[in-house]
Amino acid sequence: MVSQHLLTPLLCPLCDPPALLDLPITLHCGHTVCGIHIRACSSSSLTPVRPVALPTCPLSYCNSTSTLFTPTIPPTSSVIYSPASPHISDGDHDKPIRIPNPPVDVSVSRIISIITRPEPSAGPVVSVTNLDDNSSRQNSHRENNDLNHIGSHISQESGSSSPSPITSSDGILDLDESLQHRDHDSPTIPTSRPRKRRRQRCADQSLSEPSAVPNQQLYKELNEQLTCEICFMLLYEPVTTPCQHTFCTKCLQRSLDYASKCPLCRQTLPNFSYFQDHPPNRAILSTILNTFADLYEERKRVSEADEHHARLDTPIFVCQLAFPGMPSTLHFFEPRYRLMLRRCLGSANPCFGMVTSLSGGKVSDYGTMLEIRKVQMFPDGRSMVEAWGIYRFRVLERGNLDGYTVGRIERVEDVSIELEVEVSHAFKLASIASPEATVDPDSHRPHQLPPNSDGSASQASRGHSEIITASPQLPMSRSLEGLSAVCHTFVNQLSNGTAPWVVQRLSNSCGPMPTEAGNLSFWVALLLPIDEEEKAKLLPIKSPLLRLELVVHWIERFTQ
Repeated sequence: MVSQHLLTPLLCPLCDPPALLDLPITLHCGHTVCGIHIRACSSSSLTPVRPVALPTCPLSYCNSTSTLFTPTIPPTSSVIYSPASPHISDGDHDKPIRIPNPPVDVSVSRIISIITRPEPSAGPVVSVTNLDDNSSRQNSHRENNDLNHIGSHISQESGSSSPSPITSSDGILDLDESLQHRDHDSPTIPTSRPRKRRRQRCADQSLSEPSAVPNQQLYKELNEQLTCEICFMLLYEPVTTPCQHTFCTKCLQRSLDYASKCPLCRQTLPNFSYFQDHPPNRAILSTILNTFADLYEERKRVSEADEHHARLDTPIFVCQLAFPGMPSTLHFFEPRYRLMLRRCLGSANPCFGMVTSLSGGKVSDYGTMLEIRKVQMFPDGRSMVEAWGIYRFRVLERGNLDGYTVGRIERVEDVSIELEVEVSHAFKLASIASPEATVDPDSHRPHQLPPNSDGSASQASRGHSEIITASPQLPMSRSLEGLSAVCHTFVNQLSNGTAPWVVQRLSNSCGPMPTEAGNLSFWVALLLPIDEEEKAKLLPIKSPLLRLELVVHWIERFTQ
């Protein structure tokens, strides 16, 4: 007898009186109803190429919405998250069409067939053994023949004229006792057969107990049907697609990052906005909670632990150059970086590092940590992210997590202006006191700036701008005020004649020209038509004065 707690989630809410689901169909709202309430009268076959959507739920009280596909953003986060609008589409070809006769929910149908299957009755060995496949039937038949053969052999030696087949537990018990008695007299009967018979007898005795093994077999089969076909674990937050296949929410989300097709039947699915507020399959979720509550809690802990461990290492986005104190607008479209973004949004500090690629396929060891400020989702799963540079870092170790780069980093901090001025002043006094002592200026230059062998600047083929790659001979004699004055003069020249739109665009996006030396070099560097690989040399320099001297050198080379 099947327990009532297994049948309750599988009752149709539209049938009066409530009856077991017949041809179940799970709708977008998560409710599962009988197919007779959904299927249209039209019998025309429809194999749409465009994405398909399910009919509207006929339940009057249905107003189900969910946030399973929406990143779990902590309440303390300052990120402005804008979900994709379900009304935006790239064209009629991408608009889902409603199918009149949707298919039957695969998982719910199999669960109902397992629960409503008649239980095997206790009796002969053949009838109580699970004989679902041909191999089981052949093995059982062969064992019964061997059993009858052994019984016939014993009966002939004991004087019996006609052996009878042994099919009951009593017969097996008598046979076992006879075999134990024969073990002392004749070695012709192998000992392996009685042990197998004893195992069969124990199985028969356990089957005689009411619903012990049938329930065990029932739960085993239910567990198999409640397994996700992507991760092969117990379904966690199960979501059913329009083609009526059920997966874990996270598994389906990652699958849609790569292709908008069902992982099983390869049918084209609706876009990302269709699933972003998709509730779970209520019938399957209730069945799991009623049957495998402990396993589901363990599955939840494993899923949360995986997400937690994925956030332990710093995610690194290999894209473009970014500076501290400056905004960056990024377009996330690759599946690996979509996953990275969702994990970042789920953390208490939604940040990720960004480094630029160098020539020769290399990646820079220095980058900028970006704080996510705003996310705008698109219906197809892409997103536009507005981030703000907060500090520089150096990559100590690199690794790979689900396709994107992670690393162990150390923060790069500037030395104080006051300390640097004191050191520079002491250096000048030492030079005056010992004029014969010469100091190589290369010793004060960062090691990331090796000069070219010919000392000339390389020419770029893009437009009219000169891309400077030669390193400056840093004089170490200019004051902070003098360097800042050169930068202000250059910006004024651009604003008043040469390229006013460049300065205006930078002011609109990054704000007015900074007054502090720390960010002034980064702000002015964004104006210069210099290759990003050259600009990236500013990141490892801890001296604001040295950075300004490098920027002034670029300005002087550009204006010559």
